[in-house]
Amino acid sequence: MSTTEQASNHDLSDRCILITGAGGALGSALALACGNAGASVVLLGRTISKLETCYDNLEAAGAPQPAIYPLDLAGATLADHQTLINTLYSTFGGVFSIVHCAAELGTMTPLSDYPDEVWNKVFNSNVNGPMRLTQAGLPLLRDSGPSSIIYLLDDHVSAYWGAYGLSKATLRSTVNMLAEECDGQRDDNGNPLVNVMGVNPGPMCTSLRQHAFPGEVPQNNPMPATRAAQILQLIATSAGRNGEIHQLAES
Repeated sequence: MSTTEQASNHDLSDRCILITGAGGALGSALALACGNAGASVVLLGRTISKLETCYDNLEAAGAPQPAIYPLDLAGATLADHQTLINTLYSTFGGVFSIVHCAAELGTMTPLSDYPDEVWNKVFNSNVNGPMRLTQAGLPLLRDSGPSSIIYLLDDHVSAYWGAYGLSKATLRSTVNMLAEECDGQRDDNGNPLVNVMGVNPGPMCTSLRQHAFPGEVPQNNPMPATRAAQILQLIATSAGRNGEIHQLAES
């Protein structure tokens, strides 16, 4: 049975899933996959037109009514994230999963010459924003547990990857540290109330990938829907997966 077929068998009815970067290629594909599995999807991103397109696709697919929450992670404060979590609690009563799909590439520049304003934007989008959202969301995730937090990782930490590479390395360390911290709080079945996972989706046919590798033929890489089906399976079976890091491969 393929990953896509396995994922389609999961029932996420009455589950709220928050996806950051929901206007992007992977975020929107994952939103559609979760919606088709019955989840109520909260679409978070900074470009309203992209979120509206994703919303329309979910409605056309007959998924539960999604919600749009415009927010720029690069400029959002902890108070902004707390307002978001309070809204999710009042609207849905809980959160089953937060998936950090939003990513900022920045520029391929040596560290010695890296522009300060770009550095700050990348780290605010890729590290600081997700951490503030995680901090605000952890109490609600525990109350909804077993729940999950999923960070999207990348292996590009070599020369010229600058703020993007270092931010993704920081996220990998975040997964390890946060998983340890969440491991002590468990439900009656012995599962951590919050399961923290990292997912490296590998190459995909996305605009971010095209900017990073302009010489590639985009269509030679897997479509985001393939990766979305694999991530959906991890979301649906997250209980007991705390601390796992997954390198996805095309199935």
